Amino acid sequence: MSVPQIWQALAWGLLVAFIAAAIWRWLLVISFFLGPLAALGFTWTEWFNPSVGPAMRAEAGDIYGLHLNAALSLLFLAHIVLWLASTRRSLVRFFRTAEIGPEKQTRHALAFAAAIWTLALLETFGGFGATAWIWLSPPFIVVTLFLITTAILYLRTRSRRVAVV
Repeated sequence: MSVPQIWQALAWGLLVAFIAAAIWRWLLVISFFLGPLAALGFTWTEWFNPSVGPAMRAEAGDIYGLHLNAALSLLFLAHIVLWLASTRRSLVRFFRTAEIGPEKQTRHALAFAAAIWTLALLETFGGFGATAWIWLSPPFIVVTLFLITTAILYLRTRSRRVAVV
C-alpha cells in the first residue's frame, strides 16, 4: 500500500464503522474484522516482518511506518469511541425500551474490548514472521490499554454491586 492508500483505507474503515455504530454497536466487531483492517493489518504486520520490513523501510522510508501505525491506531480509537457513542445513540438503542444497568454495560464493554483485542492479536499472529516489536506498536498498545481499562471498570462495578448487596 502507498501512503495515500493507507489513509484511503482508514477513511473507508471510518465510514464503515460509523454506519455500523449508527445501526447497532455490536456491528463494530464485524466491521472491524471484515473492514479495511484486513489491508491495513496485513501491511502493518509486514512492516514488522524481519525479511520484508527492511525492504519496505528501504523503499518507502521510516516515515511509512509512522503513517501505518497512526492510521491503524486511529482506526482502533475510532472503533472504541464509536462503541461508547453507540451505547447511548443507535437505532437499536432508540427502539429498545428496557434500560441496561451499569454492570451489564461494563460487561458488554469488556466483551467488546476483548473481541477487538483478540482480533488485533489474530492479525498480529496472521503476519507470519513478525518480530516482537509489533507488541509494542501503537495500535496494539491502544487496544491493550482499552482492554485493561474496561476490565478495571468492570471489576469496580462488580465490587460496588457486591458491597451494596
